[in-house]
Amino acid sequence: MYLYPPNPSIYLFLVTVVLPCISVVAQTKNEKEYIISKENFPEVALLQLENKLSSAKRIRYFKEYDNTQIGYEVKFKLEKMYHSVEFDSIGQLEDIETYIEEKDIPESTLQRVNNFLEDEFNTYRIIKIQRQYTTEITKAPEALYQYAFNKDKNIGENYEIVIAGRDQEDFENSELLFSSEGSLINKRKFASIGYDHILY
Repeated sequence: MYLYPPNPSIYLFLVTVVLPCISVVAQTKNEKEYIISKENFPEVALLQLENKLSSAKRIRYFKEYDNTQIGYEVKFKLEKMYHSVEFDSIGQLEDIETYIEEKDIPESTLQRVNNFLEDEFNTYRIIKIQRQYTTEITKAPEALYQYAFNKDKNIGENYEIVIAGRDQEDFENSELLFSSEGSLINKRKFASIGYDHILY
């Protein structure tokens, strides 16, 4: 079941029930993000976004810390869709993500994803789903923006899914990355989930 926009009660559930039960393992996403001013966002990234956000709404800028890495992210609503654009520490484009629902994933891909989740967890709740376009598709930023904002389905996008689930041992919050065909690319557990990380 996909919920968007996520209900604040989910956040309460994660904090009071799930988080205390999580065991930290090798692949752990210890990400924190903080809202910052536009003036503190990398200038090279702002120049790249200059003509992209003229009609966007709810624009917010973030600085992220993930273990030893620092990055930046801008979140906004454009043409009724929620997007986020991520940059590295010096403002180079890393990926573009768009919030979607289960119905937006091709049926065959969704079936493979659901099969994995059912095998991996006894019970689970999907917190959010994003279609992800990375610089592995193209190194040209303008082309990547074109793919993402025009919802191009003819290129190899990924699907990033955040879930709260329980396996045979304990609860966990996980971020799972699937290919366009539904194959698992990466799985990371959350050491913690911040409020801004759950609610757009």
